[in-house]
Amino acid sequence: MKLNLSGSFEEIFATGPVPDAATMQTLPFGQQLAHLFYAPTMGTRPGDPKGAPHLHAVMEKIDRLLADRPGDILVDGAKPHCAADLSFFERNYNQLWYGIGPDVATTALFPPGEHGAVKTFLRVAALYHDIGKYVNTDRHPTIGWYLVSSMYPDERTKLQTMLTRTELRTLLTIIRDHDKFGVLSSGEASLPLLASTTHLMQEEVKIQEQRLTALMLVSLADMAASFPLDSCIAGTVMRDWSRFTRALENAWGDRGRLLPHVVQEARQYENTVERIRRLLMTISRDDSGQWETIDDKELISDILKTTFTNRIDVFCEDFALVAKLDYSLRFFRLVVQECRRRGMTNPSTITHIIVNILKGIVETYGEMLHARRGHYRLIGVEFSSLAPAHTPEKARALINLLLERPAEGLAWLLSDVPAWYIWE
Repeated sequence: MKLNLSGSFEEIFATGPVPDAATMQTLPFGQQLAHLFYAPTMGTRPGDPKGAPHLHAVMEKIDRLLADRPGDILVDGAKPHCAADLSFFERNYNQLWYGIGPDVATTALFPPGEHGAVKTFLRVAALYHDIGKYVNTDRHPTIGWYLVSSMYPDERTKLQTMLTRTELRTLLTIIRDHDKFGVLSSGEASLPLLASTTHLMQEEVKIQEQRLTALMLVSLADMAASFPLDSCIAGTVMRDWSRFTRALENAWGDRGRLLPHVVQEARQYENTVERIRRLLMTISRDDSGQWETIDDKELISDILKTTFTNRIDVFCEDFALVAKLDYSLRFFRLVVQECRRRGMTNPSTITHIIVNILKGIVETYGEMLHARRGHYRLIGVEFSSLAPAHTPEKARALINLLLERPAEGLAWLLSDVPAWYIWE
């Protein structure tokens, strides 16, 4: 990553993780940033449940992540729930900066001479990543991308004087895609979703790896500021990064070669089971400790085989192309909560219900997924209308029908989850 940051950013972050309000106003898009980074003691604003406290926390987390002990951003860094995952996370993190063996200069993704500038850029990316919330919280990654790239040309010009073309492209990617590692770790997405973070223009593989890595690091800080990030999730994120980086290298950085590779990997049976495991773990997690998290690959495998019998390969192939179940966690969590309220606490029962919903989605949109041989169509499926915050009675009625008369409930659900093409 050839860096061209002006001294301004370095000086600004030398005083602390978050610039003061007066300094913020002098930056490119300073009005928008100052609007978002109000004093955290003021609480939150209507329509933005996380508000400025979250953004200040992200800046503190990125500072901690870039320090000598990256495991300190984890809630269980001292006593890890997943020791192997913590080891994998810390080992790969250290190799980004210090390489493998004595030849640091050629094996480190970020050469030692660039460490200061790279870390400054990552702080800049964390500062700007949620800028789309200036317009609206929903869809703020996409809004943010357009805000910086198109909506304020004078501010963009100011930013271009402080960043190289590659840096600006990386910043825009982080603004637009900073949720992707999160939705992969929760099971909402499949690995091919990350292909949209790559660029069509011919770039060196190392530059694309650096961009992906910058995205991953800012995403980890964002996740750590959003919920208790533990060693298990951090290890999952780092493994997804590692898998995609290997695919990028095998494809020589060519996006046309990359997508078939990651699609084939996502279609493997074990990766289908793993995605559903992640989804079930996320939606069944109970902070009160009353209920056990559903984390049983063998159970999931048995239910998949029972549900699909000799068509399980077709489900695996198509489910991988349903690359994003957008805004689905809220609805799925409500389903799990209602099951438990009714005494339907057996993990097998809950898993059957979730798998049946996924089956219906794949069968409903199967035709959208199929292209000519060797070409792939990735789709996203939109769940937000199933559990709107302003009308909770809709979700209750739908879930009641789903649990009492499954066929009718599923028909209603499937009529209310539109799909769109991510990649065609």
